[in-house]
Amino acid sequence: MSLRHSLRMSIQRVAIPCTKCIQQFHTSTVIRDRTRTLGPDQVLPATSLWTTVPDGTVKIREQNGASSGSEFEPMSVWTLMNNTVKRVPDRVGLAVKRDGKWIKWTYTQYMQDVKRVAKAFIHLGLERHHAVNILGFNAPEWHISNVASIVAGGLATGIYTTNSAECVK
Repeated sequence: MSLRHSLRMSIQRVAIPCTKCIQQFHTSTVIRDRTRTLGPDQVLPATSLWTTVPDGTVKIREQNGASSGSEFEPMSVWTLMNNTVKRVPDRVGLAVKRDGKWIKWTYTQYMQDVKRVAKAFIHLGLERHHAVNILGFNAPEWHISNVASIVAGGLATGIYTTNSAECVK
């Protein structure tokens, strides 16, 4: 079985933004309008703090009793990553020690890998609100896959390496 085939089998079917949408999100800025309903930082009406529905909405939990006028506006993972790359593009964002050597990703490299993997997930058939199941240990590639699944419009879920095939059906 090829890597591509095994990746395709591990992705549940869902509808995702196209590559053009991801490129459009790349140019987005921090949204300061909580009524915004388009773009990566959209805030949709919700009545509950939780949901079990993949495309459900949840209320934003305010920190320390702050009201809706909080100084911290809602921000998507995509916007947070873009803002970080703009602020500190050459700072180390991820690092792992392998065979006694440190392998490091700057925030710019991290973002490039996230975009590459998000596009690959879309190409493999990931649809919006469907899951990418990630089997692996704590490693930069796990985090890249996690963020890429969100950027591609999907959901990420980790699978323990000790889980049996029946546990993850």
